[in-house]
Amino acid sequence: MNRRRIGVGVLLAFLFVGGGFTLRNLLRSDEDRIRSVLETMVRRFNAPDPGDIGEGFSEDFEEEGSGLGREDLERGMLFLARTAGRPFPYQVHLDEEDLLILVDGDEATAEGAAVFDTLRGSEWTETWRMGFRLEFRKDNGTWRVYRATTDTQSGRRPF
Repeated sequence: MNRRRIGVGVLLAFLFVGGGFTLRNLLRSDEDRIRSVLETMVRRFNAPDPGDIGEGFSEDFEEEGSGLGREDLERGMLFLARTAGRPFPYQVHLDEEDLLILVDGDEATAEGAAVFDTLRGSEWTETWRMGFRLEFRKDNGTWRVYRATTDTQSGRRPF
């Protein structure tokens, strides 16, 4: 009898915690979901192993200036992660004050700046500020970038 109560208690706790997580996700705004996609991209870039760096991009993604697609982006990031050495000498963060997200139905844009730092000795130095305009499309409830336009705002691309 006690095992059954413990089992039911564990199940209820699991459902309560999991259900709360699901409810929070359902109540998040589209802007927050897009911000989460951007934060995941930043986290994966900064990680020693970028994992599925292309997850936030649609299959038909294209960077307008270069014509690079999702597979090109994934291959380039994996190459950089393998050849850049340890510790990984690059980090990126979003300029939160500069970030603007606009949602229109199942499409959205995010405009802002990504700031790239390079490890020089034991200090991080800002080396490149890249402006971006990302166009998102909602695909089965998930926001993905399908088009990007980028430009150098200052500095030089370090890789």
